[in-house]
Amino acid sequence: MDKALPMNNRMGKELKNRTLIIVIILMIAAIVSMISAWQFSKSEEERENLVWQSRLSLVLNGRSDVLSKWINKQKAVIGQISQNSSVQLYFTNLNIDMGLDGSATEAMKEYLLPLLSDRALEYGYISNQNDAGFQIKANIETRHDAGIALADTQGQILASTLLMPEFPDAVKAYISEDAIQDTHFIGPFMGENGLPTVAIIAPIFAIDRDKNSRALGFVIAMRLLGNEFFELLKQPGESALTAKNYLIVKKDGMIHYIQNIRETDSDFQPPLSVGTPSLAAEYAYENPGRMGVMMNSSGERVLVSGKMIDGTNWMLVRTIDRSEALSDTVVRKRNILIISFLVIISFAAILVLVWRHSISVRLEKALRKQKALLRKYENLSEFMSIVTNSQPSEITAVGENGTYTFVNLKAAMGAKSRPEDMVGKQPSAVLGRAKVRIDEVHCEKVLADNKIVTEIRNVGTKDHPKTVKASYIPMLISDGKVHQEKGVLIIKDDITEIEQNRLKRELGLKSLVSTLTMIIASRDPYSAAHSQRVVAVTKVLSKELKVDETISATAELAGAMMNLGKILVPREILTKPTNLTREELITIRSSMLKSADLVQDIEFEGPVAETLRQIQAHWDGSGQPLGLSGEDILLSARIVSVANAFVGMISARAHRQGMDMKKAVQILMNDADRIYDRRPVIALMNYLENKDGYKLWADFSEPPADVG
Repeated sequence: MDKALPMNNRMGKELKNRTLIIVIILMIAAIVSMISAWQFSKSEEERENLVWQSRLSLVLNGRSDVLSKWINKQKAVIGQISQNSSVQLYFTNLNIDMGLDGSATEAMKEYLLPLLSDRALEYGYISNQNDAGFQIKANIETRHDAGIALADTQGQILASTLLMPEFPDAVKAYISEDAIQDTHFIGPFMGENGLPTVAIIAPIFAIDRDKNSRALGFVIAMRLLGNEFFELLKQPGESALTAKNYLIVKKDGMIHYIQNIRETDSDFQPPLSVGTPSLAAEYAYENPGRMGVMMNSSGERVLVSGKMIDGTNWMLVRTIDRSEALSDTVVRKRNILIISFLVIISFAAILVLVWRHSISVRLEKALRKQKALLRKYENLSEFMSIVTNSQPSEITAVGENGTYTFVNLKAAMGAKSRPEDMVGKQPSAVLGRAKVRIDEVHCEKVLADNKIVTEIRNVGTKDHPKTVKASYIPMLISDGKVHQEKGVLIIKDDITEIEQNRLKRELGLKSLVSTLTMIIASRDPYSAAHSQRVVAVTKVLSKELKVDETISATAELAGAMMNLGKILVPREILTKPTNLTREELITIRSSMLKSADLVQDIEFEGPVAETLRQIQAHWDGSGQPLGLSGEDILLSARIVSVANAFVGMISARAHRQGMDMKKAVQILMNDADRIYDRRPVIALMNYLENKDGYKLWADFSEPPADVG
């Protein structure tokens, strides 16, 4: 016994020593593992920072290029006006006696006004109050928001568009320097309406200038930085939830944010002092191109970087919340440390007792779920095959990975294949990349937005036309508890016959219009010629205003049939050679409503009958129907109203001669924003002044050939 005790003690001691050694080894392994894990996660975080810096720079470069192009476009537009030979000739005559009298100089000035109005309308240098969506109210002071002006070297305006604002101090400073040789972009500064405004100033030189010539005057344009400008800041396909792009300027010791809201708005970001601790905007301004982790104006930690916009003092800043950008890195870093510690401490138990058992259980459950899901797929596929194989539509289903999950017999026949040979393959592998590119784009949109997309497109040739209606429908395949997979159901129908019938209806409709016009001409040649001329002017106005095809076709049909109601007017009134009485005028004017009644049951693509009823509506609501005003009047009716009034004034009638075109345009301009929509009136004036409209429509003043 006495010998056994020391032996047991030695064995116990050796066991303790071995256990201690094992514990020490495990602790060392744990410490080494945690240090390695820490270093690895640190390197991952640095790598992620580099990745985000590249992402920020890529977006900033793209957006800054877009902004620079926008700025250069504005400078180019105004620069072209300053280099216009008519503008240069006008200022040369003002500064150098060319022998022209005052009336000639005034005529040159009047010629330049349509040019300024045309450029202002085309490129957005118009007041919000001239915009189609703005209605002037009597108790609101008119603000001067934007415009284009010609000014002399003392800054006095010689000619300008409507509602041209006063020149800001920055523009006056450029003029007073008397050293402007190139076009300058100035701003932003607060306009009369409290919104950011910019100005472009371009010098005007004599036609025969040399390099030492001084400017004779200036083209000065001002415009709001409106929604279309701030849309340029947005990154297409933005996926980050907290990413923001915005513009700042540094002035008078303050960081100013360029924003499309007024100081009185609740979301307005006031200027912040230079030197505000950790301010993201100031960091971007002082360190262009570099990325840092700073605080935004709301006190949130963000990744930030910036880039200067060429030709301005603007800094484009991009930020994204650090929690979103580096959330995966932080979580991964924490998980690495926890897992490494648990793996070392509990290696044997986890490996032998827990991990192995849990893996086997999960595998078994996964296999059962996979088998159940496979059976559901098979049952669903079989059911869809039974239902869809008898349909004339091509029906397919595409999974989230872009492969076919279902193909009906009609679709397989169109691909010259079999359904079972197509399932599991990419559409491009079966049909070719070119044929499925449009389908791929629509499927990506449906998967992203979870909304149905429908499109009608021509896929045939000139000799063999074919029109297809394709519908892309989002779908979710579920196991009854959770959604397992997204997909898109694609249904394609051949609607060639329907489309051809529609074209036949259009041809029939044109034939009907021609017949009705002939009927009108037989009773009143003046009305027939009037309708033809209104259609011609309507086509021009629709093209100048760039309206869509439906509105353009509606306006033309309304113009062609507006005199149809004169069938019900006595012929002696229509051809009366003396002035009409008040009752006779009312009878003729009310015939347009009769025209609407006659065609209201005919099926048109657009609202032709309603357009006819609204032609006599006035912009201020004083016309017929009474109270209908502004944008509530159909655009097609507003276009025909201007065309009808213009043709009516310049055309000869049985009881009077036609009016001079320039006088007619002046009457229309005087009644703009009261009777007529200003936009089609300006479009008409532009066509007449700048596109030979006076010459092309010179025969409008001649009476119809039928009346000699």
